[in-house]
Amino acid sequence: MRFGRRLKRIIEILYFYRDITGIIIFLIIYLFSEISFNKIYLGLFLIFLGLLLRLLGYFYLGDRGYSLKFKNEYFVTNGIYHYFKHPIYLGNFFILIGFLWFLKLPLFLSLGVIIFFLIEYSLFIYYEEKIAFNKNQNFKIIKVKPSLRNCLKELKTLFLILLSLFLFFLKI
Repeated sequence: MRFGRRLKRIIEILYFYRDITGIIIFLIIYLFSEISFNKIYLGLFLIFLGLLLRLLGYFYLGDRGYSLKFKNEYFVTNGIYHYFKHPIYLGNFFILIGFLWFLKLPLFLSLGVIIFFLIEYSLFIYYEEKIAFNKNQNFKIIKVKPSLRNCLKELKTLFLILLSLFLFFLKI
């Protein structure tokens, strides 16, 4: 049982600080990278595909997705969530792969970042599902009404990605 509590605490810390870990990883990538112009188009496509998935996810999820703590009280089943269980996480993955695609990085660094991302988000999914299937919790399967207003905070992600691209192009 102790391992379960420790793992839960590690996952909660990773989830709470997920934006900060993303910034730290970005800074590490920024310091050790160069742009590969022959791969930039596919990289940009993957980044904007990731943005689209995030936008569609927040179109249904709204502010619920910006919490710093796990609050799994429901399971959204309509819209993009009908096709993907975690479109925002998938979008994050495409954004990461898009950046890594057109940047020249040491192989160990690229693989390290990908492995960290996969472990971190796998732990998030594991914990969310553990909460969802806990018999002691009132968990609902719901259909959410989509709203463009739900997407407004997602402009922050668009701004951060554009800022990141600008910073990479400054290195040229």
